[in-house]
Order: sequence, then C-alpha cells, then structure tokens
Amino acid sequence: IAHFDEGLSLIGDAPQWDVLKAGFLLNKGLAYYQYGDWGQALACYLQAAPIYQAAPPTVEYARLLNNLAIVYRSLQRYEDARRIYQTSLSIKNELRDSLGMARTLVNLGLVHGYLKEREAALQHLQQAKELYERLGNAAEASSVQLSVGNVLYELGELQRAIQALQPLLKTEAHELNTHDRIALRLRLAAAEMGQEQYIKAEKYLRTADSLLKPTTFLELKRVFFQLSAKLYEQQGEYQQAWLAMNQYTELVDTLTSRER
Repeated sequence: IAHFDEGLSLIGDAPQWDVLKAGFLLNKGLAYYQYGDWGQALACYLQAAPIYQAAPPTVEYARLLNNLAIVYRSLQRYEDARRIYQTSLSIKNELRDSLGMARTLVNLGLVHGYLKEREAALQHLQQAKELYERLGNAAEASSVQLSVGNVLYELGELQRAIQALQPLLKTEAHELNTHDRIALRLRLAAAEMGQEQYIKAEKYLRTADSLLKPTTFLELKRVFFQLSAKLYEQQGEYQQAWLAMNQYTELVDTLTSRER
C-alpha cells in the first residue's frame, strides 16, 4: 500500500497524469481487497472510476468495473454489482472483447441468482455458454453449463436440470475440475431424489463419495451427508440416516465456526 501511496504522491493532481493516477488507484484498491479491507478497496475504485469514465473505453476501465462489482458482491450489494456488470458488459462489447463479455455474462448470471432473479440468471448463463463455445473454450462452457443446471434445479425444473447436467458426465474428465465433478454428481443426485428416482440418486452419491474422500471440500461434504441422510431415510435405513445426519451436523458446526 505504501508504494502506491508514494506513487500517487509523486503524480499529484496534474491532469496529464490522470490515467496513470487511475492505474495506481486501481492496483491500490486490488491490494486492499486482497487484504480483506473492502471499504478501502471500494474507496479507491470509486476515486478511479470518474477518471476512466472521462476517457475513451479501455481494457483497464473494464477491469476496474469488474473489481468494483466484485467488492459490491462481497458486501452483498447485489443490485450495485448488477449495475456495474451491465456497464462493464457494454464496454467490453464496444471493445469487442468476446472473452471478457463471456466472463461478465457469467458474473451477471450469478448476481441475478443472488437476487433470486433466476430466469434472468439462466438467460445470462446460457449466453455466456454459447459465447465460450464459439470461442472454442470447452472447459469454461462446461463450467457454465453446470451453473445452468444449478439454476434450473433452483427453479424447480428438475427434469430440465438433469437434461442439462447429464451430458457433462461424458466430457467432465477433460473439462471440469475435481470440485465441479463432485458438485455435478451431488446436484444430479438431488434432482433425481426430487423425482423419487432413488436408485439413480444412490449411484451418483456413491461416485461423489469416492471423489470426495481425498479432498478437503467441507461444503461439498456437508451437502453429501445431507443428501445421504435423506436417501437412507427414504430407503428405511434409519441407523445410517442418523449417522449421516450426525456427520452433516458436525460439518455445519465446523463451517459456522470458521465464519465467525
């Protein structure tokens, strides 16, 4: 932080150095964000924004807007984040930055999801997926497809969610990381259970269990034990259901203590 302050002091208020000043503020804000000081990060970004806004659109301005929206998301100011992402999307479109547009569409979809605007979330995610496919980025397209399936599940459209997610099982080894491979199976298990397809759900949970064991993905393990308890209960295996629920409760306590 001190180095950025020193640079800003040397630049001063000379108008010809405004863009350089904005760059220092952008990177200073990023440093504050990485230290967890979201308030100071926000102040830096808001100070830099008018400078970039007064100049022709640039990649740096789009980067600033992205960082600003991330801070708003961290502060749970989702409507502000949505507004900033929409501005960023317009700039990236003007700059013909297709990859940047795809990333921003994903972020817009996530923000709409936080706001419970799931239809809008689905629309932006599908646009992002199509754009990634046109760019030949299969890995990112698959990751977005997983998000599409999650949104469909949240909308209660279980069969559509399953149809969106099942094709990922064929290509996941090359296109999804371990976390997403586990999340895929857990979501499929939940969707199948929602349709009372318990044998199919059990198959997905068994595979998820084998993938989960060597990991430290506590949140995914929490979901796994929660689903397992429900499945055991439906199958009449109440002792196993009780054991799974105990493990679920322990993980909830662990995750809660970490957030304090």
